Amino acid sequence: MNSPNKNNPSEENCRSHASDNCCGKFWRALFIIFVLLTTFLAAYEARLFERIATRSELPAGTLDGNFSDNNFNLLLKQTVADLNQLKPLSRAETSDYGPLEKLFREGFEKRKLNPSHALLAIGIAASQPATNSPAFAALEKYCARNVTADGTPVSDLRVIDDFTAGEVFLEMYQRTGKDFYRLGAQKMARRLLAYPTNKLGTLSYRVEHPDVLMVDDKGMICGFLIRYGAEFGDAEALNLGVRQLRIFLQHGLNESTGLPYHAYDLNLDRKFGPDTWLRGTGWLAMGLADALAYLPKDHEARAEFAAALTKMLETLRTYQESDGCWRWDVNNPVAELDTSGTAMIGYAVEKAVQASAIDSSWQTLSENALRGVLRHAHPNGLVDQALGECNGVGHYAKSFKPSNYAQGPALALFALVQQRHASQSQTTR
Repeated sequence: MNSPNKNNPSEENCRSHASDNCCGKFWRALFIIFVLLTTFLAAYEARLFERIATRSELPAGTLDGNFSDNNFNLLLKQTVADLNQLKPLSRAETSDYGPLEKLFREGFEKRKLNPSHALLAIGIAASQPATNSPAFAALEKYCARNVTADGTPVSDLRVIDDFTAGEVFLEMYQRTGKDFYRLGAQKMARRLLAYPTNKLGTLSYRVEHPDVLMVDDKGMICGFLIRYGAEFGDAEALNLGVRQLRIFLQHGLNESTGLPYHAYDLNLDRKFGPDTWLRGTGWLAMGLADALAYLPKDHEARAEFAAALTKMLETLRTYQESDGCWRWDVNNPVAELDTSGTAMIGYAVEKAVQASAIDSSWQTLSENALRGVLRHAHPNGLVDQALGECNGVGHYAKSFKPSNYAQGPALALFALVQQRHASQSQTTR
């Protein structure tokens, strides 16, 4: 007796048709999975999800527990302790330095006067401490380390980095009116004006290499020179600060993103290092914001500097992580977050907005940057997750830890945000 289905052509055809259907569904499903995976990877590469996450962040003016007075006071107390100790930064030793990379090591020692300490002092000064407070005493002590009793800069102030302290002297003179601070600022400005210049009339990061322009000093000395020039009627100082920024904007940027390269060689007409080093972007942002805060309202460079800062922020907004921080290598999705560059950029935004130089809508960026930085702060106010000390162009630390480079700008950013909220609350009342 034959089995029921044996030699039944119609049933075999059905089975074959069902098999073909299953096979077709499998390949269609596989194709759909492939398309979805490709789309996901493309979206990730384009930072689509970060852009959406950034838009979902709290808008500027939305107060939360992060911005409490207690958190601010903890940050201030820790910054004061760090400034009083003035611990020299340590460098991670690396090898295989090329000629340009050696620039950072020449003239730099593990000494007690360097730009990271000035950033601590700038942060404390931004908090506007009472003149009878430990914070104000720390600023007095810091300034006394930088100049002698007659206002002469001490011998440790030898390279461009060291003159980041000049901004602190101007702040202290504004608060106290004491000649000690005026003379200190004046002699620092005179020292910078006496430095040799390159063929474009600007100061180079190291006098031994006049053709190499670095992004770092744009945030270290430009604001000081411009503010000093504006407040004391010194056109030479003001013009030098403006020229420093202008020349770098002309030669040292990625034109499509507005982000700075680490260095530019005038002689070779070549840009060096990445254009995505976050702290370098922070230095330039601070320099531009300082210039916009201190330049006379009718100065013709204001529009140029505001446009440069705005273009930079438009690019940065694309890459700001959902927690508010940026990665040290801005557009690298697997790079570590960096609180130092994040705090610097946030501080620059607040300062530029409060100088009415850029639109107030950018304060969403700066407030979220502050939230991001505070997420990496210890209970005692110590800011963590900062990129370590730079070893040279293209040579960046692999360590992320507490650092003066994050501590000072974080306090400065926090102070400006709090002052703005306090002012807005008074206006509302």
